[in-house]
Amino acid sequence: MSILRSTVFTASLICQPIEMCAANELQLGFELGIQLDDARNYASANGWSLRPSSEHLPNEWVVEGTDGSLFVCDNRVVAVRRNFEGTLDEFASMVGHTTRTLGSPETTIVTFMAGNVRVSNIDTRYDAEDGSGVLIQLNSIDGIIGISTNVWSAEDCAEPNE
Repeated sequence: MSILRSTVFTASLICQPIEMCAANELQLGFELGIQLDDARNYASANGWSLRPSSEHLPNEWVVEGTDGSLFVCDNRVVAVRRNFEGTLDEFASMVGHTTRTLGSPETTIVTFMAGNVRVSNIDTRYDAEDGSGVLIQLNSIDGIIGISTNVWSAEDCAEPNE
């Protein structure tokens, strides 16, 4: 696998903590730091449900009825991820809004061949000094475009949830 192009830009953030700044749609409305039971109640109120992703990933919870998932540590939601089909225009709008809120991201652009398939990614990452952050990624695999987002808090994970 050869990397054909890689560029990195860096700038500082102007808004912290991330929980107070990140676009609500990136988090599906879930608040970082809430108890898992409160997340279940919020999901239910929106017509969704939470289920464990896998017995091998005890901290991962799928938000059924959405394109999202939660990462839970010490019974608290510490990250919200989303994966969905999208367009370049949607990605640009999300990055533009997040940049206006959080400041300039660190951006990494990479494209490479995986066998006969071209894979390209544009990652925009907003890191706060407290360890929280936001990642918005535009990816193309053989020309099929998708968007992934991840919003995380600065909380450490002591042990897996039961």
